[in-house]
Parts: sequence; C-alpha cells; structure tokens
Amino acid sequence: MKKEFNFSEEFGNISDQMIEEAGKEWHPRKYPVLQFYGRKIACVLLVFILGMAAFRSPIVQATVEKITSEIGRIMGFQKDLLSYTSDIQEQSRTKNGITVTLKEAIADERILMVEADIVMQDGTLASWINSEKTTFDGKVFHPIEETYSTGKSGKFIYVERYSEDILTDETAKVHVIVEAGKDPGTGVGLDDAGSIAEFAFDFIVDAKALEAKTRTRELDIEIPMPKFPSGKMRLQELTMNDLYTVINVPLADEERDLEFWMDYEYKLKGKDNFGNPVSMELQTRWDSDDLEFRSDFVGDYESGESIPDGKIQMSLADKDCSYLELQLYERKIEYEQVDSQEDDEYEWGERFIPPAEENYGWKEVGEPVRIQIDPVDTSKPFLITASSELENDRRKILSIDVDMMPVTDEKFQNLTFEITLDENIRKYIPDGNLDYKVEELEDASAISHEIEIELPADTPMEELDQALNHITVTMKWKGGEQTEEVALKKTE
Repeated sequence: MKKEFNFSEEFGNISDQMIEEAGKEWHPRKYPVLQFYGRKIACVLLVFILGMAAFRSPIVQATVEKITSEIGRIMGFQKDLLSYTSDIQEQSRTKNGITVTLKEAIADERILMVEADIVMQDGTLASWINSEKTTFDGKVFHPIEETYSTGKSGKFIYVERYSEDILTDETAKVHVIVEAGKDPGTGVGLDDAGSIAEFAFDFIVDAKALEAKTRTRELDIEIPMPKFPSGKMRLQELTMNDLYTVINVPLADEERDLEFWMDYEYKLKGKDNFGNPVSMELQTRWDSDDLEFRSDFVGDYESGESIPDGKIQMSLADKDCSYLELQLYERKIEYEQVDSQEDDEYEWGERFIPPAEENYGWKEVGEPVRIQIDPVDTSKPFLITASSELENDRRKILSIDVDMMPVTDEKFQNLTFEITLDENIRKYIPDGNLDYKVEELEDASAISHEIEIELPADTPMEELDQALNHITVTMKWKGGEQTEEVALKKTE
C-alpha cells in the first residue's frame, strides 16, 4: 500500500530538533555547464543553508497550510508535490553503526529527490547519492547537478538533476545507492569525503502518470545574441512542471565551436504572470549538441554565496502561468588562478565573481521578452492581480495593492479604473464605503495602485483577515471595458 505523508496528522509531531536537522548544510555540485571540444571549465561549489528561520518564512508558511509531500514542505515548494511521490515502503538499512531509513522519493523525467532519516552513533558525516551506482531500469544516468547534505543524526534530502529523460518506460524500477562518509567540510568536493558505507533501496515510479503533469509548448522566439553569427538566439520549445522549467535552444553548425563559449555564461531572469521569480541558466543538453535554459528552483544565488536565514527564494515558474516576462543576462567568466590538467581539456581553478553591488557581473542583453504560453484572451486584455496586508503594530493599517498588466500590444486610450471593496471588507472601514476611482490616464500600459487605510483602534484584525477574500476591479477605455472579481493574495 502506498505510504503517503499525512501532513494534517504528522505536523504536530515535528519537533524543533527535526526542523533544525532538516536545515543542515547542503552542498549542490554543478558539473561543467557548456561542454564543447577544448572547452576549459572551472569547478564550482555552491553552499547554502536551510535554517530554522526558513520554516518561518512566508513562502514556507504558505506551503504548510495544505497537505503536501514532506520533501516539498522542507524545500519550500509552493505547489502540492504528493502526486510526484513514488510508491515506496519505508525501508531501513544498517551498516557500520549508521542506520539509513528511506522516507520519501519524488521523481520526474529530469529530477530525483530522496528524503532519508540517518541515525549514527556519533560524529558528523556527509551523505549523498552515488550516481555511478544508481540506476533507472538498470541504466546509469549522469546528473548535471547533485546535492548532498552534511550534519549529525536527522533528516537528509538529496537532489539529482538530469538533462535527459531518466524515465523511459511507463513504469521505472529505480535502484538508489545512498552513500555515507566523513564530512569533507565546506568548499570541499565529495571526492574527499571518504565513504564509510553504502545503502541500497528500490522503488517503482509511475512515469506515465507523471507525463500528464508536464506542459510542453512549441516556441518561435528570437532574442538578441550579439556573439552569434546571426546576432540572434532562437527559443524553440518550452517544457515545465512543478519541479522545473526548460527552454530548448537549437544551434546552427557554425555556432557550436565559437570561442566565446569559453569566456561567457548566460541566463534568463524575470517573472511569470503570477509574480513568481524565474531564473534559468544556459547549459548544454547531454542528449544533443543544442543548448537549453534550465531553471534552478533552489533560488537565484551566486556560487559560494550562503543563503541568509529566512531568505530562501524559489526561482521556479508556476506551471499554470499564462506567460513569462524574461530578460537575457550575460556575464564574463574570470578566474583568479588556474591549475592545468594533463589532457588540457579543462582547466580547474578559482572563479572570480564580482560583488552583489555589481550584480555579480551580470549585464542585460537586449530588451525583455515575453513568452506567451496560453493564448491571449482578447476579451480580457488586462491581467489583474491584487494582494492585501494587515499591519497591527502601533497603528492598525490595511494595505491593498492592485496590479493591472496588459497582455496585448493594444494602446489603451482614455483609460479609467475603479476598485470596489467587498461588502465583508467595507464594514470594517470607518465610513463603510471606501471605493476608489482613478480618472483618465493617457496611453496607459502597466498600472500599479496602492490603497492604504488606517483602521480604528478597536478593529478586530482576525475577523478582518478572514474577510479579505476579493475585490472588484472595473477598467474602461475607448472602445472597451473589463470587470473582474479579483482574489486577494495575503502577504506577511
């Protein structure tokens, strides 16, 4: 029988110690990004910390309000990942004074996440998935990025990311090798960890069921690429689900061996129409000579940068979004020192990354580009979103932010808009009828409007919080009108 994490029953049993142990140091290892013949790459190690404060962040708090997978809760995913969990029975293995219990596994065509409880007699260890011995239907796939954890007894989560499909049949037999060794220390790779024991686990993944959760869209979008012979880069296909977003970039023959690949790296960064931050790095595909922009859901962080407590930022688009607004960025690769390898295929050394004040060396290339995923509803040319926030400190304040974003290229003349508060909200307002009408705006494009209301001292804030469900926005312009009931997203 499928063993699922019942959040409503189990959350009360989660101790502060368990949460602290889940927030031990994580070490993502990224493999060479752009692999062309003769390419010289630096080895990069990124360390980030998921502390207890992370579980108090608004993102994670929003997640735990609903039943979700335990991995999804710890990682801070905003979507329910239960449907991605594999059918596993809780399995325990003991070797050399270390006990590893497989708790949960999440799999997709390109991602494998495994949660395990590890108990040891004493000391601190490192634990990781042995990618050379882990198989999918008997086949080994080499990850482009893998994450390992260090710490004492507690929860460990491992993330393996692949650039090719690891689930090739309707069901896949997964054989995972979890390895434990001495803690190599911050900034040191797994090659120096020293294995103590290996633990083998097996489970089944329903690949056919997962396929329905992935959206694919053909694209025909060109963005500037001054270093290409054509001066353009073509975005060919978009693939997205709750775990990743990927955009395929085909290359012409004359673009495959260009020297600038040794000296520059690229990313697309922006937001989806829901306001979620999106960041995708340009990397090579392992199954072809093409490139792809690939998301990194752990956040848009620079190599060697520690993530501040409570500042975990998912950089993953919502798979149900209508469009992405993205900007291409370029950064020159620089090294402080380089140690040559005998085969001269790669050079490994210290990466120099400019400080945050210089945007870590990233510079904009061209203008922002919109990737339209869903067809534009011309009857609703504006995407309207709204959020509310309650302040209950020295004063009681209600703030409502309304964003009105056009989704077409139409020029809206003689534009006006009205914001009408719901009756359940109005009764907490001093005059009981505080609506807003903005007079004519000339050639308006994107509009943001903030409402701030000071409330009486005796306002029952918990009741008001429950009443903040939606508002009504009416927009009128020369030749058209749009009225929508807009849900209020609550911010902390």
